[in-house]
Amino acid sequence: MPVSPFSHIPRAEAFRLISSRKNLAAWFYVTDKKLCYLLYKKKVENCYREFTIPKKHGGKRLISAPNELLKYFQRKILEAVDGLFTPSSSAFGFVKGKSIIDHARAHRNKRWVICFDIENFFPSINFGRIRGLFMAEPFSFSDEVATCLAQICCLNGALPQGAPTSPALSNLICLSLDRRMKELSRKYKFSYSRYADDLCISSNLREPSKDLCEFADGKWVVGSALKKVVEESGFSINERKTKFRPKNQRQMITGLIANEKVGMPREWRRQLRVLLHLREKYGPEDAMEIVKTWCRNSVRRKKAGSIDSLISGKAGFSYHLEKSGRPTFTLSLFRGYPGAREVIVNPYESFPVSLYTEGRTDGIHLLAAHRFFRQVNKFKKLNISLAGDRPTSGSADLLAHMYRLTKQSPNKFTVGIFDCDEPAFMAREGLKPGEFKRLDGAVYIMCLGRPVHVADGQRFCIEDLYDWGEASRFDENERRLFKYVEFNDFGEDGTGRFEVNPVASDALYVTGSVRRKKDGHSALLSKVTFAGYINRLEYPFRNIGFYGFSPTFSTLSAIVRDYVGSS
Repeated sequence: MPVSPFSHIPRAEAFRLISSRKNLAAWFYVTDKKLCYLLYKKKVENCYREFTIPKKHGGKRLISAPNELLKYFQRKILEAVDGLFTPSSSAFGFVKGKSIIDHARAHRNKRWVICFDIENFFPSINFGRIRGLFMAEPFSFSDEVATCLAQICCLNGALPQGAPTSPALSNLICLSLDRRMKELSRKYKFSYSRYADDLCISSNLREPSKDLCEFADGKWVVGSALKKVVEESGFSINERKTKFRPKNQRQMITGLIANEKVGMPREWRRQLRVLLHLREKYGPEDAMEIVKTWCRNSVRRKKAGSIDSLISGKAGFSYHLEKSGRPTFTLSLFRGYPGAREVIVNPYESFPVSLYTEGRTDGIHLLAAHRFFRQVNKFKKLNISLAGDRPTSGSADLLAHMYRLTKQSPNKFTVGIFDCDEPAFMAREGLKPGEFKRLDGAVYIMCLGRPVHVADGQRFCIEDLYDWGEASRFDENERRLFKYVEFNDFGEDGTGRFEVNPVASDALYVTGSVRRKKDGHSALLSKVTFAGYINRLEYPFRNIGFYGFSPTFSTLSAIVRDYVGSS
């Protein structure tokens, strides 16, 4: 394999420096001869395998899949394009981190929705447009390089559906379309988004302008303003697929319902229940044979190898759609089909919970412990995160904040975690170590679970969940955590080596100062620094044990079961 002259430069940046076909070959880590063989002797059009898949509403879709050699070149181009190009904020298809759920959510709870398609989307993006794209910013390639790249990315003079590069390049081509649509949206006051060739606009205005959509000859058609923008961008509208949906009708966007909240169509849910019923009644193998005899291909378009993979995929998508709220449908499946629980997401374990803690370092310890437990396959499906906003500090502030959360509607599933160092507060709230209380709706409070090394009746906070022999190690600067119980009334510790100031405090851990008597230097490791060591697993806490957190995570799991399982 030849050595690329760009090997010392990041791949995406090196891509922009290509100035000739020989440079391009070197960037691909192949010889110029091999690149010429692909382009001019073997020819790109002979490097595809074509097949058809059924469309949802009838007809067939042509897929052109490249062979391994051509796919190698296309994937290299795709990596560079992704590194240099940020899609429009209006684009939701083929964009990392976005999905059809986000596309539908952009139009949730609107007075009216208009959906329309671009006709022959990929074939509309021809060789000349791709070549021009590579000659323009941000690439600015020469005619020779742009032509070679367009040859690699196109088939029969257009973008093929099935090539790795086609989705990203289509989003680049559609930048002008998205920009024009955004300008139009400001004029007519509507929201706009695009998922590949599916365009959607929505608004809370009483009715759309006739420039956007109008009812003519017994059907809804795209208005002149929208049509002009699409056509000026080099595309045409598929009039047969134009849909206008007011709020009192089912507003379907990329297969999902977006009226009040994003959800699945009723028939989709029924189909999943049918699959589960067949599996339960006939067993996985016979059930799959029955599914294969169904007239409609939509349930098996991807030719799933088993009914378990079909159910797992559909149930997983259902949970993904519901996880921002209460997963009622997934929960009903989990309860109703106990024999299929191994292929259904367990909503009791996987439901996301947001945590609030008393101190700013408490959450760091909880997340570090959770990472450890996941590595040892314990509490692996407990889905916790720290809340973005938090009260200042202390039990009183945290409790007041949790009660404020109960007044928000709808409130997010949150848990406030309190230390067990204030017996009066715990008694007033009716809490004991490892116990929880539901304040209202989705808001809970709990106390840390007592680890086995903490005696019954002893006060403790989150640092006490570690074994003290491990937590009290000295770091490289000869500093460590100190507890007030280590010092007598004169501020001296039992060894006579350290002295504390102030002498007395209601806190468990020293937050003032601890100095070595021999030199007067500080020996106190702050809680913040200690938490940083734990988070990074740095010396001297690389092998510190987290098993003292197990009772706390057991309580969190119980809270998730209580919330998800409640009616």
